[in-house]
Amino acid sequence: MARGRRPASLQERAVCMSDQTLAFLGRCYDAILAPDGWTAALDIFTESIGAAGGCFSQSGVAADKRVRAPASTRYQAMFRDFIGDGWAPHDMRALRGWPLAKNGQVIVYEDDMTSAEERARLPIYTDLFARHDMSMFAGLGLYAGDQVWSLNLVRAEADGPFSAPAQHAALMALRPALERMLLYAEHLSDAAITGALAAFEHAAIAAIFIDGAGKARLFNARADALLGRDLTVSGGRLTVRGANGSAALATLIDTMLGRDAGSAATAGAQIVLRRAGRLPLVIDAIPVRQLLADAFGRAGCLLLVTDPEAETQADPRLIAGAFNLTQRETEIAGLLRAGRAVPPIAETLGMRASSVQQVIKSILAKTGTNRQAELVALLNRLPPERR
Repeated sequence: MARGRRPASLQERAVCMSDQTLAFLGRCYDAILAPDGWTAALDIFTESIGAAGGCFSQSGVAADKRVRAPASTRYQAMFRDFIGDGWAPHDMRALRGWPLAKNGQVIVYEDDMTSAEERARLPIYTDLFARHDMSMFAGLGLYAGDQVWSLNLVRAEADGPFSAPAQHAALMALRPALERMLLYAEHLSDAAITGALAAFEHAAIAAIFIDGAGKARLFNARADALLGRDLTVSGGRLTVRGANGSAALATLIDTMLGRDAGSAATAGAQIVLRRAGRLPLVIDAIPVRQLLADAFGRAGCLLLVTDPEAETQADPRLIAGAFNLTQRETEIAGLLRAGRAVPPIAETLGMRASSVQQVIKSILAKTGTNRQAELVALLNRLPPERR
């Protein structure tokens, strides 16, 4: 039986949940709404269990993106060296630990991944981890929906492993509460993102949320309509049909995800995707911040897609109310805005062309415009009809 799989009883959990652990959980929930509190929460918790540092880590997220995830003060210092000195390709914990977690091992200890002999000769241990007193490791596996997370804890080899029975039990008792917290944070983030996508839908803008791992997670209705025709999703990644623009789209997303959450460089970026025989798509990317980014650093970005060929209808009630138009005048104004000429309008409405011209004159008078082009430009400035 894999280590860590036996569930702790309710009595064991009650015994293992110390006052410091309960305080840590309370601070975690506070940090979901105020992410600046993560560092202090993890500082207090890691000190209480005799760890040099700790952090939350998500499977599948590149090392340079994990810098946004919550971490204690000392872990942040180590991780800056880890990234800055290029240790990521030599990280045995990630290379050997994540497969164990994905196969069901709830707690992965240092001895499960490396031997004492390896730790004595591998530079990442003899240099980086030794320098920061972080040669011993425990990763508490956390499963929230389809996401695999780990609460990573580290300390000096002289302090011994985390696998002592009492500490093992304490981590197991903590696990259910942390998993509930992860789900809560994810639901809160998704609700905020869904609201943002709905707002763009009302503004007749196709919008797609890309999570911190670069995967397309949520679409509004207008963006969903582009799937299969212009855009596709493969392995969770958004690609452009025809492949020519896929590299540019991937670069755009990587650029957004690579920007530091605390950086002043928060402006978006834009690409134009050419389509054979059709007008191009324009995709704007904007970074998400605050609650949209969720409490665990998966900042992600929003893609706003403009399709010049997509028809948007101004709200007929708004047109009628703004200019005191009759029902017939409103119908004809809407058709003019859609680019229809007089003869097709007449055919559509069962009118004579001369009658349509008379209605257009009345519309021009009521709107204070002199030509059809002015009228169309005016109507195009009105908000689109809400779906």
